[in-house]
Amino acid sequence: MASVAFERVCKSFDDGPPALSNVSLEVGDGEFLVLVGPSGCGKSTLLRILAGLTEPTSGTVRIGGRDVTGEPPGGRNIAMVFQNYALYPHMSVYDNLSFGLRMRKTPRTEMDRLVQNAADVLGISELLHRKPRELSGGQKQRVALGRAIVRQPRVFLFDEPLSNLDAGLRVTMRNELAALHRRLSTTVIYVTHDQSEAMTLGDRIAVLDHGVVQQTAPPLQLYRDPANMFVAGFMGSPGINLIPGKVENGVCRTAGGVVPSVGIPDGDCFLGVRPEHLTPDPSGDFKGRLEFMETLGNEVILHVSIGGTALVSRCEPDTVVGSGDMVSFSLNPLRCIFFGTDGMRMYP
Repeated sequence: MASVAFERVCKSFDDGPPALSNVSLEVGDGEFLVLVGPSGCGKSTLLRILAGLTEPTSGTVRIGGRDVTGEPPGGRNIAMVFQNYALYPHMSVYDNLSFGLRMRKTPRTEMDRLVQNAADVLGISELLHRKPRELSGGQKQRVALGRAIVRQPRVFLFDEPLSNLDAGLRVTMRNELAALHRRLSTTVIYVTHDQSEAMTLGDRIAVLDHGVVQQTAPPLQLYRDPANMFVAGFMGSPGINLIPGKVENGVCRTAGGVVPSVGIPDGDCFLGVRPEHLTPDPSGDFKGRLEFMETLGNEVILHVSIGGTALVSRCEPDTVVGSGDMVSFSLNPLRCIFFGTDGMRMYP
């Protein structure tokens, strides 16, 4: 196991905008850190720089406190699992798992032990003599994981490893990855654009946008206390409601209603309200027209227009309303999040 540190890392390609801008980030020994953000935000580039597959334009990368910025990939003692599995189709599962060990001239008895241990951990012992074409998507993913495990690396790197799987299998593999990390206690850095994966897996999450780390925090802290509107909008599904408003003398006035805003400075703002905190209430101050609803079994998602702003409410499954109905809502002012017109969080 080892800690990882990025110190003021920058990366530019040709004459385009920077892929990474002054990224400083620390990952604790044995921590599971998730890098999350939209496509093109720089998360995979950061992972490749750590792996030694891409050179930074400037900055320093450390593993276990040692500067590895100029070292080749083979000297970093890391293992990377890619989106496309990268299995050798003509080799058996055993040969795929042992390939790296053979290149390092590992003795046969030790190689057999490492391969069998990895296969037992991942539940693929009965597949060792099969070829990749005989495996399901989930089995191929387990083989790719096993190939990383047998190397006994100091750091595991995952680059969107579950994106090729169907929704049900993604949930299963997500749970297995979490259990695997608990068992191995190895440092993990995991890249995904799926905020549900990030919230489920990460001890901490680093949110990137346009090559800049917007915020790094535990999952619930990101959700409840976002540093800016980008983080607030990216974390959570359905996304946060953002209602234009104006704060005057401890009150935020919006086109839909009024909310206390004690301690928030006067001026234009955006009122952030999570869908679960916008609740249908006959006596509520916020009134809007229901545009359409999603019935999901365990919950109902209402899409409404309040004061000309499209908002979303997450409700109990027995909520009864019809398209076009006028619906009143209440919200808990203690759950409201205020943002300035610059997009940054406003605090009392």
